[in-house]
Amino acid sequence: MARATTKRIPNRSVFISHAASDAEFVNYFVDTLLTAGIGIGQEHIFNTSSPTSPIRAGSNFNPEIRSAIRMAKVVIAVVTPTYFDRPFAMAELGAAWASERLVPILVPPLDFNTLEGVLDGIQCIRVGDEKKLHELYDRFDADDLNKERWFNRNGSGTFNAKLREFLSGLPARLTKVSPSATAATSEGKSKAVSPTTADSQKKSAVPVKEEWATFERFLDELRTALEQLPWIVSWGFMYEACGDWGIARDQDTKDAAKDAEYRGLLRISKEFSLDPAENRWLYRPTKSSQRARNVYEIMDKLKSFLEKASRDFHLEYEQKHDHPAILSIYPFWDGHDLVGVDGEKTPQQSSESSSSE
Repeated sequence: MARATTKRIPNRSVFISHAASDAEFVNYFVDTLLTAGIGIGQEHIFNTSSPTSPIRAGSNFNPEIRSAIRMAKVVIAVVTPTYFDRPFAMAELGAAWASERLVPILVPPLDFNTLEGVLDGIQCIRVGDEKKLHELYDRFDADDLNKERWFNRNGSGTFNAKLREFLSGLPARLTKVSPSATAATSEGKSKAVSPTTADSQKKSAVPVKEEWATFERFLDELRTALEQLPWIVSWGFMYEACGDWGIARDQDTKDAAKDAEYRGLLRISKEFSLDPAENRWLYRPTKSSQRARNVYEIMDKLKSFLEKASRDFHLEYEQKHDHPAILSIYPFWDGHDLVGVDGEKTPQQSSESSSSE
């Protein structure tokens, strides 16, 4: 059976995270401010709502998007009320937050008082704040961000003219931003809750509890499935979920990787250097073993659950764990002790090793 191939997407320096339903507003922001104003060519912008997008609009949080976020120099999140209701947008936001290259653009009726979860405490730019938008322009100066000279920034006169044009057309464009029944508004968190909202919250309390129970069940299943494999294979699953390859540099890790490869559990790519101390092996799990296939199956179920989980679940999770509920970041794996300590076996794996000797 032929192995499925992944389409390679060209690296783009700016990633635009947004809800697909806000495409018209997002394209206005990108075309007027980023391209015509700052001078960033469309070929450098990853925007799924653009005609030049390398993938179709509304695409799920797939490996191509995860890789694009990881490779981007800047991730601009256009945060609207609808944004918080889109699981894939929230997954992008979590990945960008982990990369520490996130620039959130806050769109009315949202304001600083309504930010929760990942965005709570992060410096955001109000889309109508002229001074803050100038800071966005300054961020793209020819400093560390642009040291490779991947674009030529427009002069301040050009940017100021396009900024005035953008702000002039902003009120009309804001009417096109999709409303959301669940996102907070600029009235703030302290506003009294209406009876309708209160009833809705009461009704949603039980589903959130059920979501937590389902989440914990999937975590236990994943943890148990990973414990059935050698520790280095478990770490390989973590690296792959985070968009990386496992790296074996020291001899003990290479020996473990070689043994797992011999048993059909890992595939290894060897990189050699003129300096033997710099030699390293890159590794990832295979699907040859049923135990490995079990892990992939459970991971897919957990990913699907998290993509569909409610906003309330994700907010509670982030308040509790201080990171997004997505498998594509290392804090998720570390926080739930899914693979134990790097280079060490779990108690069950140690017991199995002792009994086999």
